[in-house]
Amino acid sequence: MTKPTKKPKKPAEKNVVVKKLAAKQKRTKPTSLDNKLTAKQEAFAQAVASGLNQSDAYRKAFNPKKNIKLDTVNQMASRVMANIKVASRVVELRRPAVEEVGLTLAQHLRDLKALRDKADASEKYGPAVAAEVSRGRAAGLYVEKVEHSGSVTINMDSTDERA
Repeated sequence: MTKPTKKPKKPAEKNVVVKKLAAKQKRTKPTSLDNKLTAKQEAFAQAVASGLNQSDAYRKAFNPKKNIKLDTVNQMASRVMANIKVASRVVELRRPAVEEVGLTLAQHLRDLKALRDKADASEKYGPAVAAEVSRGRAAGLYVEKVEHSGSVTINMDSTDERA
């Protein structure tokens, strides 16, 4: 009786896998075309730049199902806004409006300080504190923390564009 022999693995099989991975990496390298947003991302950026909050902008741009939970919309909107391309586009869209009114952080902080000082001088401490808190927020001293609990299930059709 002869023992069945195992066929040795061909070294070419390993090379095929490596070649496939390399080809995939070549396709995913950034190109000038990768800087473009999808139509939905552009609509989202336009909506945020026009003054809508992120959740409303997400609803307008991505048209999610009617029964989607509020927390899910908030999380998805946050994910879209976290995309550097989308965030950069929002800044780009807002730039002309900011330049037109000449609003700078330094001027904004000076104005809030003047309002605080006037409220303090008239012994209206509530408005003085509110102005100082607004000043701190504008300077980035406050970070709003939002905690979510539970689980999130996201079902996307294969025809949906990814954010």
